[in-house]
Amino acid sequence: MLAGSDKQITLWNKEGIKLGKVGELTDWIWTTAIHPGSESIFAGANNGTVANFAIEFSRVHGLY
Repeated sequence: MLAGSDKQITLWNKEGIKLGKVGELTDWIWTTAIHPGSESIFAGANNGTVANFAIEFSRVHGLY
């Protein structure tokens, strides 16, 4: 996960492939966190905003 001065939260996989934009805030994003028990991403911005984004993962077990 990456966030910063572009005011967007972008999700990447461990191989460095961009999975997509999760959300966007109105100011620089200083911190992000993933809740381990749910599918939520939290972001804290420079203007004091804390945002919660619900995400949904789908699993692909194999393509033949």
